[in-house]
Amino acid sequence: MSKFQPATKATEWQYGEAQDNAQSQTSTGDSALAESTINLTLSGSTFSVSFPAYSMTVLVLGSAVTPPA
Repeated sequence: MSKFQPATKATEWQYGEAQDNAQSQTSTGDSALAESTINLTLSGSTFSVSFPAYSMTVLVLGSAVTPPA
């Protein structure tokens, strides 16, 4: 998508060490992702985010600009 301008907030879904440790304590092996809202510091249409080691993260980005109907 060209000229995408992200919103200043994003939803973050993460599976990392804390979730892995919690999963190991269950009798069924069920796991859950951690969900949070993070603030993005934008520089034009770019941003940077740091991730914990040994983790998997999905960012759900919203658009700062509403597309025309």
